[in-house]
Amino acid sequence: MVTACSVSGGTLAFGNVATGTTTTTSGTSNNVSVTCPTPYSVTLGQGGHWDSTNSKFQVADTNGNLIGYRLSDTSGNTTWENPTFPGSPNPTTLPIYGILDGLTNGQPAGSYTDIVQIQVNY
Repeated sequence: MVTACSVSGGTLAFGNVATGTTTTTSGTSNNVSVTCPTPYSVTLGQGGHWDSTNSKFQVADTNGNLIGYRLSDTSGNTTWENPTFPGSPNPTTLPIYGILDGLTNGQPAGSYTDIVQIQVNY
């Protein structure tokens, strides 16, 4: 018998952040919904602009300007830890929070984006 699992998510937005902000800014949480009848874990990809030197996600504007951020599974400043779940035929809601650690490189105003893959392992 083949087990089918499903995942759905949406957009995480940081909103407007003033240029020169040096304090930590948390984005709104985005709930990811997973339905999987067997035990599973959830991992996140590195996004389209991963900074391997500093091990962090980055959002980019259309001119290639980058801003680093982290993802968390709590509203605090902890890092996403690839949680494991026992499995359920009912949807499980997983919050994902985005954290900007301040804009220190003079990034210009604009719209910055990234795409992060959500993977369900079962």
